[in-house]
Amino acid sequence: MTHGEVDGIVDAGDGRAWMFRAACLTREEARLLGDWLLRVAKGRVELHERLTFAAPELSFAYDEHEYGQPRITVGFSRAAAPAWLGDEQHRTFDYPLTLDLTPESLESAAVDWEREVH
Repeated sequence: MTHGEVDGIVDAGDGRAWMFRAACLTREEARLLGDWLLRVAKGRVELHERLTFAAPELSFAYDEHEYGQPRITVGFSRAAAPAWLGDEQHRTFDYPLTLDLTPESLESAAVDWEREVH
């Protein structure tokens, strides 16, 4: 199982922003993520479900910020965590970024993700 490089640009919208490059998803895991995001957008995932991968750099958790409105919390760990954490970066697990979305915006993002990984 070979993990591919993921280049990430994260902008929390509140002044926190960072970039990362980490070998953290296999091709199959990337496809699984797209499928999971699409199922969340369609309401086919249980509340509080968490998606994790073999490499710990990324995790995704589902909740709602309003009834029927998805909230995704992305956990950034180790090499994917913000570099401005300094020496703590490689000991950090699940640095959170919470995204309050609409089902439509999440579905659009999931479709874009699936196009990128196929």
